[in-house]
Amino acid sequence: MIKAVEDQIQSFGQTPAQLLHTPHPHRNSALHLNPLMFSPLREEVCMVHKFYSNSPVVFLAAYTAPSTIPQPGVVSVTANRTLVLSRWNCAAAGNSTTSLHILGDDFDQSLITCSNQFTCPGDNRALIACGYDDWSFRVFAVDTGRLIQAVFGHYGIVTCLAHSGSQSANYCYLASGSGDCTVKLWIYNTRRMLVLGNHGHEAEVTAVSISSELGLVLSGSKGGTCLLHNTRGTLLRQLSTVNPTDNLHPVDVSVNGEQDLRPVTSMFGPVHFVLYHREGYLVTQQGPTQLTLSTLNGKIIHSSDLRRLAATSTYRITAVLFSACGRYLLIAGSDGVVWVLRCHNLAPVHDFPRCDAPVRSLALSSDQHYVLVGLETGSLVVFYIDFGHWHHEFQERYAA
Repeated sequence: MIKAVEDQIQSFGQTPAQLLHTPHPHRNSALHLNPLMFSPLREEVCMVHKFYSNSPVVFLAAYTAPSTIPQPGVVSVTANRTLVLSRWNCAAAGNSTTSLHILGDDFDQSLITCSNQFTCPGDNRALIACGYDDWSFRVFAVDTGRLIQAVFGHYGIVTCLAHSGSQSANYCYLASGSGDCTVKLWIYNTRRMLVLGNHGHEAEVTAVSISSELGLVLSGSKGGTCLLHNTRGTLLRQLSTVNPTDNLHPVDVSVNGEQDLRPVTSMFGPVHFVLYHREGYLVTQQGPTQLTLSTLNGKIIHSSDLRRLAATSTYRITAVLFSACGRYLLIAGSDGVVWVLRCHNLAPVHDFPRCDAPVRSLALSSDQHYVLVGLETGSLVVFYIDFGHWHHEFQERYAA
């Protein structure tokens, strides 16, 4: 017995005596590592910044972690295709420095400028834009506005872009959707190399999202269909849609034990947004206000018409965003209100003060404490948010 204890001490160290009669304290959540999490800001509105062009802010990308990015900042694109880089400095008392650059004037005039037409990889160095009348998408340097490369490969106007959330800023997947009803997958690094093309849509592709972790490409079309491919180009399934007369319960889209890939006519109109989360959630927006939450297997978890949240009958959703934890969904619309929804049932838990104009874009800071809101009037509003306020582990502390 003594020999066994000595061998254990030699290999693993001596066990503290107090653990022999007192159990080890319960391990808390990682959220406790933030010493300021229970000292939230008193005011939700942190800042309002006005762009001189008065053009709607249609795209926002916030990479604000100084530990991972040499020059953290916020990338904005307005409806007149002006690229704006604002440096992020939490300790600054005055206005941050900004730089403005034009992305060109040869855009297709039939396209309505929206956030799906732009994407910014996670290093704040490059902005990728589409919608050009030569059927290309282009890579621009964010700090100088210089055109780095024009990439061709589609046989129609490129209508949407998305990049995978890779931790490596120099290497990620890039997906592009086009009016030729195809989605093409590229490798973004020093060479923009075409990997494969995904087929299956019968109408113009309007939204695309890609996950390198899950190896999936989710795309939606103007005809209302949502297709799920893998990164090898194989069509996995078509996400089912919910008819207005159906009860909103999980639905299995399999026939005789096999996946049904036949086209399903959508009752809600074109797909405006498709999103994924690494926990296995897929979110699609069809029509003005219909949100559907699905699993990777195509089963509908919940579907809801969010027109009930608005005060006007002409309400439409203009921005959808996942939180990093995947428990919450941020949406904003034409009424100027940003809502926080629980992801599993799309139930509202919080709404921010109403803005003076419709919201066109949303972004979250890297620390998940600030919501950046782009408005129709060309203003940028920053709200403070604390997702821990609705977390079940901290209800007693916030109540106190």
